[in-house]
Amino acid sequence: MYEKRGVGMLGNQNFTKAFFKVWKLKGVEFAKQLIKLKFNFINPFAFKKFLFVFVTHNQYLAIAPIFEKFRGDSTGIKHEFNVNQKLGNSSNLPFLYIFFLDFISFPVFYLLHRKFLISTYGSHIKDITLINLSSFTLSIYRIFAFLFWIKKPQYLIMANDHSDINVGAFHAAKRNQITTIYFQHANVSDIFPPMTFDYAFLYSEMAAEVYSNIKQTNTSMISVGNMKADGFIQINQERVFDRNNLRIVLCVNTVAEIETYVSLAKKLADLDNVKLIKFRLHPYLLKFQMDFDHPKIIISNSKLENSFECFKDMDLNIAGNSSIIEEALFTDTPTVYFDLDEKMSDYYGYAKNQIVITTLKNIDAVIGFIKNYDSPISVISKAVIYSSSINTKFTGKTSELVGKIIMDIDSGKFPDPEVLEKDNAESSENIYRIVGTDVNLPISG
Repeated sequence: MYEKRGVGMLGNQNFTKAFFKVWKLKGVEFAKQLIKLKFNFINPFAFKKFLFVFVTHNQYLAIAPIFEKFRGDSTGIKHEFNVNQKLGNSSNLPFLYIFFLDFISFPVFYLLHRKFLISTYGSHIKDITLINLSSFTLSIYRIFAFLFWIKKPQYLIMANDHSDINVGAFHAAKRNQITTIYFQHANVSDIFPPMTFDYAFLYSEMAAEVYSNIKQTNTSMISVGNMKADGFIQINQERVFDRNNLRIVLCVNTVAEIETYVSLAKKLADLDNVKLIKFRLHPYLLKFQMDFDHPKIIISNSKLENSFECFKDMDLNIAGNSSIIEEALFTDTPTVYFDLDEKMSDYYGYAKNQIVITTLKNIDAVIGFIKNYDSPISVISKAVIYSSSINTKFTGKTSELVGKIIMDIDSGKFPDPEVLEKDNAESSENIYRIVGTDVNLPISG
């Protein structure tokens, strides 16, 4: 995955030097945790039937409705991203112990796998990030394996299938015969690893096709829709549009984009036909403090205002490679694709699939487009592609559908033929969709 993305390349390094460099990094991380003196503790005796793992705020939002629905039977393990949120029955990840274990076990990891690494990469390694993440993931695995050895939940539920913490917890669950359930929290890509959870709840048939093309597995993939969009879907709702008072959202997804988007925001604010600009950073970027001191520009905090609330009553979204483009569709907000990265151009295929209304590559082109933007463009019909529950009896009720399916799984009645049908009855793959789903149907109220 890292090789395909071309990230983390630090130049050829001798294995011995690479080892000491990674070990030093791990020591620094442990020291940082020790200074914080946060002795987070997970009590496995408190585990209930469903164990949820939230590593990021977006992952939490993706499965929060189900966590709430089964709250009486649920326990959560979370990152400190939402430490102030009252989740109940939830513990913070014990990073002090995780980093300590990672630091003291890394030499053993290195010695055991050195021959394999050399046979795979040669006598030098280009990317120490991979070694660092591999050993850290094993430490996560050992922590969860220990917890599950004390007490096992019946189900492990997560909204990520390839990040280090999620992967470590997943494999610990698999080794302990715990049923694993995956929820999609953002768009998926063909660079992802194969889907190997027992059950995968996906936004759409398109997402299932992506995973199917990566590799056919035994996972039961269920196209149910986007729970996060429940309650925000704007179908056949007339929107007020004033070409002389445009309201624009700028969505920043990477560190490299910040400076360009800041310049864009200031230039847009100088236009007479722009009334309001919302500047929205990805949750990972909230460490950057933004202060424009301009009456037209406000900050949308992605941890306090979800994307659907952010787009409410806005006229236009400007974003690059971000799943927020498809989330804008549900509120009927069109997107200008700001294509700043040639290597990752149209990463999710939004331009190719005509999900965005235009593609622009520099600030001047965006300014020219906004100056002449004089009529609204409806995009709600394209949301069907990204949420299978739209145009079914579960429109706006995706979480109810998911809750029923999980209860069916728990009672051994999955799949209920009145709710789900195989996407292809003749296929050996277990891919299901809502009965009556047809992605070609027009949007109707």
